[in-house]
Order: sequence, then C-alpha cells, then structure tokens
Amino acid sequence: MRKLTIFVFVAALLVACQSTPKKATTPTPAATPAPAETPAPVAEKPAEPAAAPTLLADASTITAGATGFSPLAMAPRNYVSYSLHFGNPSLVKAWTLEFVDKDGLVSHQVKGTGPNLPPAITWDGTSDGGTPAIEGRYVARLTVDHGEATGPEVVQANSILLDRTPASGTITVSPQPFIPAAPGQPSTSSQVTITLNIQPGIASVATWRLFVTHPNGTQFMNFISEDHKDNVVVWNGRAVNNALLEGGTTYALSVQIFDEYGNVGTLKGALPVVAPVVVQAPQPAAQAAPVTVTLDGKLFAESMIYFPAYSSDFSKVDASRQATNTQALQALAQALKSATGSKIKVIGHANKVFWQDKIKGDREQEMTLIPLSEARAKAVTEALVNLGVDAGLFEVAGVGADGNVEPFGDLLNNWKNRRVEFQIEK
Repeated sequence: MRKLTIFVFVAALLVACQSTPKKATTPTPAATPAPAETPAPVAEKPAEPAAAPTLLADASTITAGATGFSPLAMAPRNYVSYSLHFGNPSLVKAWTLEFVDKDGLVSHQVKGTGPNLPPAITWDGTSDGGTPAIEGRYVARLTVDHGEATGPEVVQANSILLDRTPASGTITVSPQPFIPAAPGQPSTSSQVTITLNIQPGIASVATWRLFVTHPNGTQFMNFISEDHKDNVVVWNGRAVNNALLEGGTTYALSVQIFDEYGNVGTLKGALPVVAPVVVQAPQPAAQAAPVTVTLDGKLFAESMIYFPAYSSDFSKVDASRQATNTQALQALAQALKSATGSKIKVIGHANKVFWQDKIKGDREQEMTLIPLSEARAKAVTEALVNLGVDAGLFEVAGVGADGNVEPFGDLLNNWKNRRVEFQIEK
C-alpha cells in the first residue's frame, strides 16, 4: 500500500510540472553572420636566379701545322696536322672536330670523349664517305662539351688549302732541230733555247727541274729553276763533262714542277738534234820566231824559225816555210857544236795579246804564253839534238811575255817578242 501511494504522488508531481506555463524569455536576436574574410594574398616565393655558368679557367685551342697540303704529294706533305689543346680537361664530356669547306659543309668529322683527349689530329683530305674531299679552303672547327655547367665551347683554326691540281704547261724549243757546235768550234757558237710555259694550279709554283734524257734512258743534262728564274734555259748543248749531244738523235725533255705544297706537275717535250757540220778551219798563218845565239852576252848567230799560231810544232807549216826552218836549224847546230863543255840556256819568249787588260793579260800569261814559249824552246832544242848537238848542254825554260823587246801595242814589230834565245855561258 505504501509503495502505491508513493508512485501516485510522483506521477502527480510530474503532471504539474508539465502544465505550468513557461516564463517568457526575450529572444535574443540572431547574430548577423560576419562577412567571409578575403584571404590575404600569399606572396609568391621569388624564382631563384639561374646559376651562373661556371667560368672556364682555360680556353681550348686548335692550331694548324701548315697553311695547306696536297694528298698527291710525298709524305709528310700529303696531310695536315692540327695541335689540340683542351681547356679544363677534367670537365670535358665529349668533343667533335669538323673540317668545313668554304660553303659551310662538313666534309670530315672526328669525335671523342673525355678523358681520352688527343694532343693532335691529322687529316689526309678524305671525306667521311671515303671519297677525296674537293680541293679548296677548309676550316677545322673544334666543339668541346663540358656538360651543363658551361655549355659547349667552339674554337677553330686558321683556314688551310687542300691542293689537288698540279701545275701544267708546255715546253718550247728553238731552234728545232738543234745543230750543236762541232768539235773544235767555240761551244757558244750554237745555242738552243728551252722555254717552260708554266701554268700554276691552285697553289703557287715553288721550284722545277728539267731533265734532258737520251733515248736509251741515260740522263744527259739537267737544269734547276734556281739558276733560271725566268723559266728560260739557254744552252750550248754540252753536258757538264763537255760531252756533245749526239747528232741524229731526239732527246726527251721532262720537267717536274713542284708547287708550294709538294704537288708535282709534269711537262713533256722533245729536243731533236742533227749532226753538226764540220768545217775545216783555215790553217793559221805561220808566225816568225827569231832565234838568236849569244856568247857571253854578244850576238853569235841569228836565224828565223816559223811556227803555226799557238803551236810548237814547226813541222806543220807550208813546204816553203819547212825548207826555211830546216836551213835555220842546220846553221844553228853548226854554230852550237863548237860550244862543247859550255852550258847553254834556252829561253822561249811570247807576245802578249791582252796587254791592255791586266786580268785577261795575267791569265793569258799563266795559261797560254808560258807553256807555249817553253814548248817552242824545247822543240827547237830537240831538233838541234837530232842534228848532233849534245843534249847535256841545254837548260830549257819558258818565260812567256816577260822580257819583251818591243812594245806589245806596236803591231808592226811586236812579232819580235816571239823568239827563242840561246845563251852560251863559258
């Protein structure tokens, strides 16, 4: 009963509470929502400046070893060599060397990587396709890749000339055929002129050599450009040893022309030779030579001997002069036979032709007059010995033009200087 009473009381209390009017409350006005805030602009982070390229401490270079070359020349002139210098070699990633023609086209290319860096590269004028590169001017261009830090480095050498065209031309010979001087005639009496008409190729001509060759292949003579700057050879047709060209023979002419890069051009020609006409030289007029015999300085005998010009062989005069010579020698022999036991000096003298020119006169004295005067003195002495005079009596000498008895310029009397003196000394 008690539990039921408590339950009724609680329930009544709950109903009362629900039915009691609530106290009005002044509603709080709704708060006006704050406007949305514009977010403050976020400052962009400034872009970092690009890193400055690393400055190279050393620049690369390429240097040509010549101003040109010819693949047709003899080694070592048939290629060009380039010296390479790689700046900052430790940074080199790769390199490329290009040979560029005048139109900007790459004819040949060589590549490599670091650290294998060659000190030099050669080029023989062959293109990348294996064919000969055309002649003309080329520039070697070296590109060095140091990586992203620096970018590529490009350097080039001075241009060079690739030379493939040799010199050309013709040979002109005048007169044709050539008639050389005959034996015994002056070598300058007949001359041939060989003219080289040279047309240079792409390079300048440096030198040439001319060969004169016998049909059997024997080289007869040769000439060089250093002695003939005008490309003209005037020749007497004789070899260095004075040998004569063979008549009735055509000699081959061959010229090798070298340009400044060793490229060789060849010219061919011919030198027909006919036999010289031998003309018998007229017999020179006999020259009178007084012969005197003196005893202790006094004239003892006098006669006259006739010699051919510039000869000691008095047997080669005409018949009438030979008879005169025979009579003179017999008379001299008779006079000298009485000089038994005496010494006889035989002195030959000659007349000087080039007396007005000291240089020519001295040469004439040394080379001609002294030998001639001695030979004539010996010839007369030998003739006297054959006629019975004692050979042991004679001492022979030749003094040339020394001791002349007449002025050399006296054309009427200078023949007296041409004489043989016998001086008997007791």
